[in-house]
Amino acid sequence: MTKEVLFLVQRIIDIDTEDELRTSSLMTLSELVHYIDMQDIVTESHEIWEVTEFGKLTHLHYVGWQPGCLIEFATDDGTVVHSGYGTDH
Repeated sequence: MTKEVLFLVQRIIDIDTEDELRTSSLMTLSELVHYIDMQDIVTESHEIWEVTEFGKLTHLHYVGWQPGCLIEFATDDGTVVHSGYGTDH
């Protein structure tokens, strides 16, 4: 049986220069890819951690759009560990 990969995504929405709203969500890989895919519509900052293994947090970074609408996520050392395909809006 394959374990479902889970991500903790903290979304940071700037209200003004002094205040910001932070909200966190657990997401699957497909939900995370969709969330990043929609970032051209929504302008908010985010932090991403993989939380699949109990007690272990792995900080991830969105690498950026690759050819063919490929969305990649890498660890702090630059190793790409997850990817998925977005849509061309």
